[in-house]
Amino acid sequence: MRTTIIIIIIIIIIIIIIIVIIIIISRNKKKIFTVFQYIKVPYQKGEKRLLNIAFSCQNADDFVGASAPGDIIIGGLFAVHSEMLHPEEEPIKPVIQNCAGFEIQVFLQTLAMIHAIETVNNSTLLSGVTLGYEIYDTCAEVTKAMASALRFLSKFNSSEDAVQFKCNYSDYIPRVKAVTGASYSEVSMAVSRLLALQLIPQVSPASSAEILSDKIRFPSFFRTIPSDFHQTRAMTHLIYESGWNWIGVIATDDDNGRFALESFGVQAMVNNVCIAFKEMLPAYLSDSTFHTKVDRAIEKIVKETRVNVIVVFMRQFHVLKLFKKAIERNVNKIWIASDNWSAAVKISTIPNIRQLGTVVGFGFKSGDISSFQEFLRNLHEKPTENNKFLREYIMLSSVCAHLEYHDFQTCIASQSQDDLLENDGSKPQFWRDDFLNANVEPGFIHRTILAVYAIAHAIKRQCKDRDCKDPSAFTPWELLEELKKVTVIDDNKEVKFDSNGDMSTSYDVLLWKEIDGHMEITTMAEYDAEKGGFIFEDEEKKKDFLALKHKYYNDQYQSEQAHRVVASYKPSNFDKKILLWTGRFKTEEEIPLRISPEMLDKARNKARVKACYIMIGLSIIACFAVIASAKKAAARHESLTSLNLAKKAKWREEAALAAEAKTK
Repeated sequence: MRTTIIIIIIIIIIIIIIIVIIIIISRNKKKIFTVFQYIKVPYQKGEKRLLNIAFSCQNADDFVGASAPGDIIIGGLFAVHSEMLHPEEEPIKPVIQNCAGFEIQVFLQTLAMIHAIETVNNSTLLSGVTLGYEIYDTCAEVTKAMASALRFLSKFNSSEDAVQFKCNYSDYIPRVKAVTGASYSEVSMAVSRLLALQLIPQVSPASSAEILSDKIRFPSFFRTIPSDFHQTRAMTHLIYESGWNWIGVIATDDDNGRFALESFGVQAMVNNVCIAFKEMLPAYLSDSTFHTKVDRAIEKIVKETRVNVIVVFMRQFHVLKLFKKAIERNVNKIWIASDNWSAAVKISTIPNIRQLGTVVGFGFKSGDISSFQEFLRNLHEKPTENNKFLREYIMLSSVCAHLEYHDFQTCIASQSQDDLLENDGSKPQFWRDDFLNANVEPGFIHRTILAVYAIAHAIKRQCKDRDCKDPSAFTPWELLEELKKVTVIDDNKEVKFDSNGDMSTSYDVLLWKEIDGHMEITTMAEYDAEKGGFIFEDEEKKKDFLALKHKYYNDQYQSEQAHRVVASYKPSNFDKKILLWTGRFKTEEEIPLRISPEMLDKARNKARVKACYIMIGLSIIACFAVIASAKKAAARHESLTSLNLAKKAKWREEAALAAEAKTK
């Protein structure tokens, strides 16, 4: 019996030891992600090298995506990958994770930044002073972008990349003098708050959220594009002039999507545009509810048969998923594209895209990018040792070489680890000369180049009387002051940042047209953001614009005035003061010539409520004043009774004196 018990105890101990060993192994086991590990690929000169593609960094230098030395370093933040993977193991550790979903369009923006810096270095603009760069991949994730921003803040030439805490950073020399990026407003908001600690200038070619114009919250943020205020106003002008009075809106559930939706809602009310429904999709593709919410949005569009115009404020990879589902459900509408995806070739080349209906959108005004296109044609001759993004693109091109155009693009964006692991270096290096040029989005490329030139011109002004080969010659906050005053030549016109740090340029109105069996993105008109009108290059383009006016017009809603709010009232000066006082508009210039009576009624009601609050506040103050006065009277031993008795005694005395005077 005793022997049996001892054997059972030994077995239990062995089982416990095995369980403990399994737990230890599982906790320390390296996570294998669905992106790429170290993979052997052919290098340019034929040698095989280990290629670290989108791999979690082991040290700070591994974190850099592309770099080049220079006297003055400019940082870059771009979402070259569409998402950062999240670990499944518990507990979650503070480790910078791998990224997935290679974004060709954003990769091209990094190349545009490199090209612009090389062009500046090869010119006489900075008189022998060279610009270098450090470009980081944010993976469309705030967390990873913040890690890059921390490195930007680290002390120049610090071996440990340490960020020094100081009460005064006036003489502090950080790793970079300025930053270009980020790709998305949500990321820019977070990064800009961190960079503002040292007033490092940040110039974005893509972040358009209206809130970023606030120089109190974002003092060092600039952008080479207009804010979303102008875009949403342009959209509602297009909708109103085309006679569409009943629309749906889909947006990304992040800071940029929410702010755009709010701004569009205000402009829609002003321009008589009624919103039938709003749908928000998760900001990250890794969100477990993403596909469910896409299905719900499509279901909403299908059910709302009388809504034929859909406004879409989303990132490109969101639109890609949405449109593929919409094609499956045979949805046919008018789609109004935000600047983020209006010129996206990877969306316009989706198979059967023509079935979706008409796509019209607003893109940033472009300029001459012929030198960049030439740069792309010679890109295969460039060294890749300091550009992980380029090495990854070459690798992906080789793996996906056997596919046709759209499938090739899809393959690059969604390549699995297993597919890449098959390429052990035996596959020949593959390069498609036309692919990168075909995917260029001129507006974003031009604005990225403009951002670099704006920084370069500010540096030129700063280096007039200084030796800028010395990294300590000037500080970022001094460059910030020059950037506020800098003027750049764009398309033979002088452009500069306004008081909000924005470049108020016009928009291209883009129309997706089927030409020779292919969907082409054409420029239909130009929208003047300052004057608020459409400009046409020729009569043919004006006809395209006029053709939109009657397309899918909602006749059934013409007689249903309940769904329309008519802007029939001309506000007086006093009405305008009420509209401003209640916060309906920020400035008197924003108030349209005519507004709806409903809008004025709401403003008046809000004014009445505010007036009531003021009166309540004054009443409370008066009560406290009475209490304080009563306390002082009590200290003097005064009371209403004693005062009344004194008054009555005085009156009796006066009456007695009067009676005595009569008897005399």
